[in-house]
Amino acid sequence: MNQYIVQKYVKKPALYKGHKYDFRIYVLVTSVTSPMTIYLYNDGLVRLASQKYEHNKNFDDCFTHLTNYSLNKNNKEFDSSKHKLRLKDVLKGQLVSEWNGKVFRKNANVIWSEIEQIVIKTMYVVQPQLAHLYRTSQAKEPDLCCDLLGFDVMLDYKLKPWMLEVNHMPSFRADTEIDYDIKHDLILNTLQIL
Repeated sequence: MNQYIVQKYVKKPALYKGHKYDFRIYVLVTSVTSPMTIYLYNDGLVRLASQKYEHNKNFDDCFTHLTNYSLNKNNKEFDSSKHKLRLKDVLKGQLVSEWNGKVFRKNANVIWSEIEQIVIKTMYVVQPQLAHLYRTSQAKEPDLCCDLLGFDVMLDYKLKPWMLEVNHMPSFRADTEIDYDIKHDLILNTLQIL
């Protein structure tokens, strides 16, 4: 039987220069047995929708509501220098969100700590299934397996992070300079850890 998770749509997202966005966070799993060992890469991507967001409008316009690069790169308005950013450049100092005349502020370190907790709790929940998969792949030494995962996280208008999805095989394609810089350093860092 297939298992699914259904998530409520984040109707009031935080916006970056009027665009909906998400964070691609990279997580390396090196052990799923006791103790489970995961590493959270300290950089990542901020992926912006290529059309500006208007609350409760344009639900059929995927370039407004979805942040996937593979989709947005097909929009004639897409500009990789404006719609794909480095996480370290965006998630620093204090983030500000404005919604219906109210201003919300949150320290970037607090947001990062909340994202860390989402990652830890998610990995804790799936640990038994991962341990089983690893044992069936490497029966004698299950910890010879590893995974590099892509967590997609979105902030709501109050700057609370929400997990959108976890990608078992995130893209390591480097179509842009930012992609290259982040993914090159990520893979180098991963190899050093392994």
